[in-house]
Amino acid sequence: MPNKSTTTGKKYWLILIFITVITFFPRAAQVFNPYNYFFDPEQGTEYLVTKSIIVDHQIVLTAHQGGFGLFSKGAGFNYILAIPFILDKGDPFGGRILMLVISVLTVSLAFILANRMFGLRTATIIGLLLAMSPILKDYAGGISPPFIIPLLTVLLIYFLFRVFNGENKFILLVALVVGLMVHFETAAMGILSVLLILTEIVSIVKKQIPYRYFFLGIIFFILPILPIIVFDVGHNFKNTKGVMKMLEMTNPQDSGLLSHNLWDLLGNRFNIFSWNFVSTFSPNLTIWLFVLGLILLGLFLFVRDKKVVPKKKIFILYLGLIPVITFLALMVYPGKVINQWWITYLSVIYCFLLGVVLNYLWDKNKFKPLIVLVALILGLAFITRTIFIYKTQFIYPPNNYIREISVIKYVFEDAKGKPFGLQVFAKRDQANYDYLIWWIGNTNYKYQPYREKKGLYYIIIEPNYYPLLKTKVTLASLSAGVLLKTKQLPNGFIIEKRLVN
Repeated sequence: MPNKSTTTGKKYWLILIFITVITFFPRAAQVFNPYNYFFDPEQGTEYLVTKSIIVDHQIVLTAHQGGFGLFSKGAGFNYILAIPFILDKGDPFGGRILMLVISVLTVSLAFILANRMFGLRTATIIGLLLAMSPILKDYAGGISPPFIIPLLTVLLIYFLFRVFNGENKFILLVALVVGLMVHFETAAMGILSVLLILTEIVSIVKKQIPYRYFFLGIIFFILPILPIIVFDVGHNFKNTKGVMKMLEMTNPQDSGLLSHNLWDLLGNRFNIFSWNFVSTFSPNLTIWLFVLGLILLGLFLFVRDKKVVPKKKIFILYLGLIPVITFLALMVYPGKVINQWWITYLSVIYCFLLGVVLNYLWDKNKFKPLIVLVALILGLAFITRTIFIYKTQFIYPPNNYIREISVIKYVFEDAKGKPFGLQVFAKRDQANYDYLIWWIGNTNYKYQPYREKKGLYYIIIEPNYYPLLKTKVTLASLSAGVLLKTKQLPNGFIIEKRLVN
């Protein structure tokens, strides 16, 4: 391991501050960008769950369901979201600030830990790659559990490094971090737990770790999953059945149930994986192909170099194995498609691999001009993107980021303090409206509208759904009473004011 002196000194602190600053600016532009701010049903659900914890004082064990078998993720994200919920009095924008802090912390922590693993130069390269990554920058603007996975991935890499250097006690922390991922993205936890289990089995067979660490590792892995287990016991093993359903669908004899062939499957998986890699560094075809080639060449030379410590070779190869295992695991997944946010951890892996490779090649004089060229290209692309976003998309203050807020406020103002009801005609689930109506009513007006078609009530109609009102069935199911007035707002929403005697 690097000498402890590498973690101190003015140079170290100046680099850390510099990396943190250049990490902050492009991410702040994303946070104060109304064009990428969508308070959709997913965000509404997360905030409703968090409201249950803070306002309703409920003990929440699981959050919303997903996956092929409809199994739940943990509620860890909602307990973290409780911090801005309390500080910002339920304002959804507080969640964006939380994600900004987590995104910046991910890069700063990666630099600190990479310095302990590889030394200051490698840590600087890794920190800069993470700071400039287009896809990691975008995560700062989204209130979504999977976007915390990169932070956990940084910790996972560090704990794995300590294990590969003979510190067996860190196996427990590796297991704990993988288990924690179930609270943010179940797919990531499932894939990495498969890799973890395979690794521990091989280590046990080769007698590289004591048996007690294997069993303790299982306990540490299960600890974060306990809330889900408790929920399952009390709800007829709903999650277990969901997982079993998914596993059953992976059986070849049931493949006829799936409406896609092998080529469709390969195409979907390849598209998601290639986009994840491309967006980690640059969407420019020439740049990402060049970077991919550089990583492969650097890994080849790194592994063949007899001067490199064997433990370091094995560790880097292990990191390189993670994308391979991920691809194979998702090929087994029975769904037609996979989602980009399932593999957010891979971007961090790629940045660590490229950082180690660039540092290694820098000591080979013939590669120095190539590395300088890479640095210039990635740096100029980063600066250009950041300037463009600030010029075209940065808007402060964030008063009108959520378009639904102006619609709901219009209804409250139009009612002029009279009791009223409110219904929404929306394309998807209405969790975002449910939360915003509660938050605005509770914060600004101290009133919660009823949700029935009685007395004075309003109908909020999303812009794309108004044509459907022409059908008699839809109109009959939606409206009742006398139409008092119809109002179309500048953002396209239509509001009907009705009275039922």
